[in-house]
Amino acid sequence: MAAPNLKFLFNVGTESIPVWREILTTQSYYFTGEGSSSSSQKSIIAPSTEYKVADEVWIANTSTYEDAEQASSYENDLANSVNTNVFAIQFDDYPTVLPPEITMWDSSTYDSTNKQCLGGSTPEQSEYMQSNSWFRGCITASNVVDSASVGTFPTGWKTQLKDTTTFQLKGDTYKLTADSSIDAGSQVRFLMTQFVPTDANPGTTGHDPVLTVRVHHT
Repeated sequence: MAAPNLKFLFNVGTESIPVWREILTTQSYYFTGEGSSSSSQKSIIAPSTEYKVADEVWIANTSTYEDAEQASSYENDLANSVNTNVFAIQFDDYPTVLPPEITMWDSSTYDSTNKQCLGGSTPEQSEYMQSNSWFRGCITASNVVDSASVGTFPTGWKTQLKDTTTFQLKGDTYKLTADSSIDAGSQVRFLMTQFVPTDANPGTTGHDPVLTVRVHHT
């Protein structure tokens, strides 16, 4: 069998009735500040102490932020979150033979996690996040059809602290593994968010990792 045809998706519908849009090769996901729009990306304001969670998630043109759509089911209040359908990866045409894995790297060479958002840096390594990745994620459903509704939060997702390592996304050190292999035409559903510490550097150079799925097939 050949490799599945992968589609990265985000939900512009509701939790119970997801409406999936594909993230195209010309697009990126943007964690933004509150009040962003289809044409205006608001910066995340670093907190005065410790850290905060990114306010919103938008998907827009990679080279110039435009024609953006919001992942409408994303919530930044982890403790009180109820939505499990935010992102999905669809495996079309062929199945996987092992559970796929989701993780993050500095770039599409997939060989380092040195950017500030993934590993901190000297002397800027975050006092509050220490050497932890700022990005956190969890798989909420494995091997479901695109019309499936509510998924399940893993234990500990809502109560994690800044130094919780379970849900980090950081190369092969911290990754999310699906519960099973995936049938052709089915999905893995997941959540993803970004913690922003008070001593985060401004700009985007160190804050733009590559989201990756590793697929095993025959």
